[in-house]
Amino acid sequence: MRIRKNPTHYELPANISREKLDSIIKEMCVGSLQQLAMNEVIDMTEDCSLKPRDLGRSMARYYVKFETVKRFQNVTEQSSFSDVIRTLCSAKEFEEYNFRLGEKKILNAINATKDKIRFQVKGRVKDLEDKIFVLLQVCLCFIINSIGRHD
Repeated sequence: MRIRKNPTHYELPANISREKLDSIIKEMCVGSLQQLAMNEVIDMTEDCSLKPRDLGRSMARYYVKFETVKRFQNVTEQSSFSDVIRTLCSAKEFEEYNFRLGEKKILNAINATKDKIRFQVKGRVKDLEDKIFVLLQVCLCFIINSIGRHD
């Protein structure tokens, strides 16, 4: 394990004993498993048997990060379509993306036209979540309009 080879990278002392390190690793694993069980990703029995639930299987199959799953658990039947899109736009999977030179100007222009997207960003497009919010709606509107033309 990497933690054994370089404990200082994990903010642990370089001369930590193997027993103490094993104890820390065990605590980390148990804590992670408990989090997965609390969020209904897995079932964990008293004897520490693990069984994935449907959510866990979907998470693994589609490479959905745990933080994203936790965010979607806040979506309810009462959530609006805009809330669902906003939740999707806040997914951890999008964190690696950023703005390109000149994109904000184009995104703000799209955001200002009510016929291009259904839900506008309040004010100006300022962060990555806003960017994805606008672009996702443009894509959805294009798909819906394309389907409508072929019927």
